Amino acid sequence: MSRKQKNPIWQFFEKNISDLSKAVCKLCNNSYSLGSHEPKKQTLHGLKLHLSKFHDAEHRQMLKRQAEIDDLKKEIKLKRTYSNVTLELLSTDQPNLVQSTIPSFTSKSKLVQWPDDHEITKRIDKAIMDLIIVDMLPYALVESEAFRRLNFTDPLAIHKYRMKSEKYFRTSLMPKTYEIMKTKVMTLIAKSEWVSITTDIWTNAYKTCSLLSFTAHFIVKHQRLKVILGACVLEQDHTSQYIEQKITEMVNNWSLNGKIFLVLRDNAANMVCAMRGKYESIGCIAHTLQLVIKQALFSDEETKKIFKKCRKIVGHFRHSEQATRKLRECQKQCGLPEHTLVQDVDVRWNSTYLMLQKLLEQKNAVNLYIVEHGKIDTLLSNEWNVIKNVTAILKFFHEATLDLSFSDACISIVIPLISLLSRKVQVRCSSDDEMMTNMKNSLYETLNIKFSFIKKNTSLMVATMLDPRFKSKYLNSNEVDLAITEIVSFLTEHNNNDSVQSHGRENPSVSTSTELVSPDSNIHQEKESLWDVHDNIPDPMEIPGSEDQKTILREIIQSYLSEPLLQRNADIYCYWNSSPYSTLRKAVLKYLSAPPTSVPSEQLFSAAGQIYSDRRNNLLGENVEKLLFLAYNIRLFNYEY
Repeated sequence: MSRKQKNPIWQFFEKNISDLSKAVCKLCNNSYSLGSHEPKKQTLHGLKLHLSKFHDAEHRQMLKRQAEIDDLKKEIKLKRTYSNVTLELLSTDQPNLVQSTIPSFTSKSKLVQWPDDHEITKRIDKAIMDLIIVDMLPYALVESEAFRRLNFTDPLAIHKYRMKSEKYFRTSLMPKTYEIMKTKVMTLIAKSEWVSITTDIWTNAYKTCSLLSFTAHFIVKHQRLKVILGACVLEQDHTSQYIEQKITEMVNNWSLNGKIFLVLRDNAANMVCAMRGKYESIGCIAHTLQLVIKQALFSDEETKKIFKKCRKIVGHFRHSEQATRKLRECQKQCGLPEHTLVQDVDVRWNSTYLMLQKLLEQKNAVNLYIVEHGKIDTLLSNEWNVIKNVTAILKFFHEATLDLSFSDACISIVIPLISLLSRKVQVRCSSDDEMMTNMKNSLYETLNIKFSFIKKNTSLMVATMLDPRFKSKYLNSNEVDLAITEIVSFLTEHNNNDSVQSHGRENPSVSTSTELVSPDSNIHQEKESLWDVHDNIPDPMEIPGSEDQKTILREIIQSYLSEPLLQRNADIYCYWNSSPYSTLRKAVLKYLSAPPTSVPSEQLFSAAGQIYSDRRNNLLGENVEKLLFLAYNIRLFNYEY
């Protein structure tokens, strides 16, 4: 273990990356010398002196932790002494003495239990509670035979841990843990200026409980954070009025009034009505894309018949080990990768895409299997052609869905992605047959209808402009003017107590040249990608100034827009944390706080499904809400609470 990991003083200091002979105080950001660049020659005296003079509470905390470490070292040393005594006894010529003395000593000496408020007891209780919560195990685990066999006795065989009941963890420690974590989350959210929300409704498989999820997203320093605020129990019909009431309760409980920028919801009518006039909201972009594909492609009867046929073929191999083994032999004969065929899920179009993609890849092996073994229907030449066309066009939508679903995906990507998809389905190739042309036309029309709102939504325009990877690249001149006006209006309102710095680059020493777009940069390594269109669109030209654009804020925005774009894989939050355009940061904290989908809520419900396992399906809704809250947020705080 390194010295830095051992010494508790490093809880309040960190090494200066640019000068390893110095350490920076996390509390006041001042630097102090360690005496040398060489770790073995460094001293912590200056750090301790600074802590004792300027941070008394933290200094006492450090001394307390150091005392605990010293006590632990003494225990370990004592343990080694006992071990040495045992080894000496075993090396004597009196084996009978050893065998009779040691058992008689342990049998006569009754181990003393640590009291419940002892530090070791509390650490063990916390570790067990973390295990139950994070791994979503039933409380009854602590009363199982195997768990009771765990040895929590101390190494010196003097004290032992008193096992607790299932009821203790369920009714006492879990609620206490929830209150502690709630306070930590409240403190974290209080640091944010703006918060965006994702929300959705889920019902468990046993139909005994419905939950309304509530996840918060906000920017702190160089990253956008996500916290689970709750999954409140719905005890009435899911009307828009009732949903609005529950969301209002959640907003009030977490003191979010006046801080919410955007709500990401599903497209159900009750959700839309619940938000109307209350909060600015948009439907989950991934869900809206799914509606486009279902309406434009999956509603055709002939196409549906082919998909059904594909499902039967895949199902044949999925349900027969013998058939799978023989298919593998066919794959070897055809020189194809031994990939397993994928069965689709009816409610997820991307699973259908993956099924068709794998079938197309294994076309020769599947046909060879049918010739040699029969048993399943053959896909005709024109049907294989349909699969090829559908797979080719869905590839771009699948890529877009993945981009939308990344944990750090931002609402700023929506306008660029939909613009790229629209361009892709507009492109006409010489190889396109009538069916492919019709599919592209249908997708183009449906895209324009379902996403007509994005070019009317000023918040989306502003988010795109504030994303240094896109700026005004996907906005026309009118949209650029609308976005600039919105930013200026927002900053004028919220910067009235702050001094707006000089126009242009406010800190020329800060450089982002290492992150600028490279013409050859390409995240997706495939021959044709959704983003190759992006790379071929010219960067936006600097917009000439005019009489009504001569305010300092407009000049700062124009200066920002005139600089080269960042790479598509650049971290936009790191950029803005050290950007020379710090005047714009207040707008960034608002408009770049939202994710583009409600995927965080879906992930929460995936965890809810695990909690409602066969072994714990009688959990009360209130307890489920607390367990979901804790399962994510405990890990967010790295188990430190």
